[in-house]
Amino acid sequence: MSEKSVPTVESDVTSDNIDPETKNPRVRFFSLIILGFSTFLAGCTLSILAPFYSKEAEDHGISVTASGTVFASVFVLQIIFTPVFGKYIKVIGSTKLFIFGVMTSGLTNILFGFLPAIQSGPVFLGASLAIRSVTALGESAMNTSVYPLARKRCAKGSQSSMMSMLETMIGFGTTIGPFIGG
Repeated sequence: MSEKSVPTVESDVTSDNIDPETKNPRVRFFSLIILGFSTFLAGCTLSILAPFYSKEAEDHGISVTASGTVFASVFVLQIIFTPVFGKYIKVIGSTKLFIFGVMTSGLTNILFGFLPAIQSGPVFLGASLAIRSVTALGESAMNTSVYPLARKRCAKGSQSSMMSMLETMIGFGTTIGPFIGG
């Protein structure tokens, strides 16, 4: 058997579909772990409010309909922002967009934790909507950029499996989020 006929990891690493900055298998592996964990946390962000926000809004005199608007605002704004980021991802760059999305989502999630300190109901609702809107911006940026980043870091034959894993992580995060929030 000749040396050329034996498939090796090196042949995958030097193929054109992998980003030259991530040819090291260890770097690629940890990059994919970070992307997967980020998508898991993104899913958690979408659903973590479920156990406590309605009660907190009620304590501030906010109606169920208004508190439902806070939940829905993230999804509606993601429908708007995701195609915009998709259009400009080549201009902005996947890595920059990912970092922006993760930082924005993380900071707004921390800010959301301080909302109970607001005493006024209308101010509480306005701040909730504003913070969740910025969270949607960050989530859209991160979710738009995570797929091209993952595709650059895996071999051509495993790209579909990687996309499936990322989708699974978002679903798992959305499922686990209420348990974390409660």
